[in-house]
Amino acid sequence: MNRICNSLFQNLRSVKLSYDTLLMENNINMHLNELSHTVLNRICNLFLQNLRSVKRSHDTLLMEMENVNMQVKEEQNRNLALHNELKLGSTKQSELIQVGWGLHSEI
Repeated sequence: MNRICNSLFQNLRSVKLSYDTLLMENNINMHLNELSHTVLNRICNLFLQNLRSVKRSHDTLLMEMENVNMQVKEEQNRNLALHNELKLGSTKQSELIQVGWGLHSEI
C-alpha cells in the first residue's frame, strides 16, 4: 500500500509539475501576445506618422512645382512678347531702310 501511495504521490507531483509548466507557458504566451500587440501598435503608429510626414512633404513639393511652373509660364510669355517686339522692330527698321533707300534714289 505504501508503494501505491508513493506511486500516486509521484504521479500527482508529475501532474502538478505539468500543470505548473502549462500555466507558466500560458502566462508567457499571454505576455508575448500583449507585447507583440504593443510593439505592432507602436510600429503602426510610427508608420502612420511617417506617412503623414511624407504626405505633407509631397503636398509642399507639389505646391512648389506649381509655383515654379507659373514662373516658367510667365517667363515664357515675357520671352514671347520680347521676341514679338524684336520682330516688329526689325520689320519697321527694314521698312525705314527701304524708305531711306527710296528717298536716296530719288535724290
